[in-house]
Amino acid sequence: MNEFIGVIIMFAGNFDMRNLVSANGSLLAIASNSALYAIFGTAYGGDGRSTFAIPDLRGRCMLSAGSNIGGSYYQLGQLGGAETVTLVTNEIPMHQHTLSNSTFRQPVTSGEGTVGNLQTGSLPASVPRIKGSGTGMLDINMYAEAAGNESAYLRAAETGIVPDLTMMGASQAHYNMAPYLALNLQVVLVGDFPARG
Repeated sequence: MNEFIGVIIMFAGNFDMRNLVSANGSLLAIASNSALYAIFGTAYGGDGRSTFAIPDLRGRCMLSAGSNIGGSYYQLGQLGGAETVTLVTNEIPMHQHTLSNSTFRQPVTSGEGTVGNLQTGSLPASVPRIKGSGTGMLDINMYAEAAGNESAYLRAAETGIVPDLTMMGASQAHYNMAPYLALNLQVVLVGDFPARG
């Protein structure tokens, strides 16, 4: 029994069998392969006048053309997929970064300064006030601790603080292929012409 023209056969050898050709996307002449052209047309390439192409399955897996359960449609001869993929922000799972220590140290310098009167607005009720008399400016001496580091603690309600987090990752593409075994896929050129069902 002959094979049907256009059927793809898996072969474990490293050569093309008689009346078959490797599924490598090569162009064939329509004039000398009219039966196969009647089946393939230009679904896999070619100009449709003097040449047509056979499927190129090098480094590719196969899937059935048509609509799948999820509603996606795959046209006969359609190419897709990628060996490697670089994720973008919208593809990364939602997550958060937690600061392991909510304290930071701010260097201070021993010294003396002068505080002037409030230029605009009014002081909040919670700010300590120093009583005085008269309409002039009241100078107040304020002192810092001796030079060194003082610890400051972040409260949950604090706003306007932008901590720096260490950057991780290298934005490299990840390998996107399942385990595989490479075989020799070949297209039947000569055989019985398949009848439509």
